[in-house]
Amino acid sequence: MRVAVIGSGFIGKRHADAIRQSPHAELVATCDIDLARAEAVAGSNARAYTDTATLLATEKPDVVTIATPDHLHVEPTLLALRAGCHVFCEKPLAMTLEEATLMSVTADECRRFLAVDYNRRYSFGYSKAHQLVQEGRIGEVTHAVFRVTDGIPPFVKGRGAYAFLFSMLTHHIDLLRWFCGEVTSVYTLQSRPDSEGKFLDTVLSFEFASGAIGSIVGGWREGQTRTIEGLEVGGTLGAVSIEDVQKRVRLHSLSPDSVEEYQSDYFWGIQTEFYHSLDSHVLSFLERVQRGEPPLVTGWDGVRGLEIVAAAIESHGSGCKVPVA
Repeated sequence: MRVAVIGSGFIGKRHADAIRQSPHAELVATCDIDLARAEAVAGSNARAYTDTATLLATEKPDVVTIATPDHLHVEPTLLALRAGCHVFCEKPLAMTLEEATLMSVTADECRRFLAVDYNRRYSFGYSKAHQLVQEGRIGEVTHAVFRVTDGIPPFVKGRGAYAFLFSMLTHHIDLLRWFCGEVTSVYTLQSRPDSEGKFLDTVLSFEFASGAIGSIVGGWREGQTRTIEGLEVGGTLGAVSIEDVQKRVRLHSLSPDSVEEYQSDYFWGIQTEFYHSLDSHVLSFLERVQRGEPPLVTGWDGVRGLEIVAAAIESHGSGCKVPVA
């Protein structure tokens, strides 16, 4: 398959590197408003462009990956879908629910696959924990508790009061859906707005159709150098805890003295570096497209995440629990 990458920053380079690893794909083009950056990611075997429409008309790729800034996902995705391309898009799918819905509807109308990069599903920690839950090792899931903090990224400046929900927590909302099932209601608390009015600390509480409950507690910290996060999923027979995405997973039985521990294999191929989960997601998407199979994380998962974010914002405004249809 002929593949193009739109957006040639750090994440776009990761996309390009993953595409080069795939036996199903060839990187044919890159695009960025900064031609030098596009050329750097393209290397010697792909062509660089500064305009998405020109790239699509000239190269006619089969697949396009979108690695532009969060608020610039919509136009290149729609152009690529309407040009007949399958699309892998970074999260969040869009900055509004209406735009994300348009993107997913367009993919369906064009009979193209659209994926959103909730790549944490492909990390060692979360994927191993999910396997244990699916095997019934903790019984019926009853609750899940997330904690997450990160530094304040420069690209969210001027992005509004709820930037943390869009730019960070859509990942973690998706993971709670993956472990606990569909969300039916959300209640939001936020505090400590900064000088721009962005809320830096957030507590989200969820009810799930399964009867489970869950929460996310997190915030931005000025000067923090990287994301720190952890998840515990509790059940009727025990609990599983995930330490910081790619690190150890612990399985707790009903006896506090009985604990199994799993760690990524440092010697035999399971990577411990954070962005390996992104590489794995891109490779999985390309393989499934090659086989004619829909992605495991579709554009509609991106829409669902933004529906829940919209309900969370409504809850904060009203001070009430808000149902999510």
